[in-house]
Amino acid sequence: MATTGIVNGTLFILYVSTDAGSSYNAVGSSTSASLSLNMDTRETTNKGSAGWRTLLESTRSWTAEAEQFFIMDATLGPDELGDIITNRTKCKVKFSTELNGDTYWYGDAYLTSMDAPLEDSSTISLSFEGTGILTKDTN
Repeated sequence: MATTGIVNGTLFILYVSTDAGSSYNAVGSSTSASLSLNMDTRETTNKGSAGWRTLLESTRSWTAEAEQFFIMDATLGPDELGDIITNRTKCKVKFSTELNGDTYWYGDAYLTSMDAPLEDSSTISLSFEGTGILTKDTN
């Protein structure tokens, strides 16, 4: 049954597939995950706009981010994530609760950054930039 009411953000997890979506691995021990949808606009302001800026829609884009504890032997750990960047691997990314009836989103993306802090609990921040359409489906 689909989740109703205000959804606890802890339920959402970012999953990554490097085999065209045949299998996904959760960004393990994640402490946060987010999915951002954006739409650019194009300027249409003209002399007839009475001094008001006018716009029309333009391209859409999406990004996904997660933070996880730095665990060397994780299924999707620092070695695997580093290889994704080094090899310029296009991944499938899925943002989901994995609960029956809930909506999830997925698409192709590139891992564009992997950062680790200094003098803090060892975590890795991950940023994925979507390429192409973000698809919505139901578990």
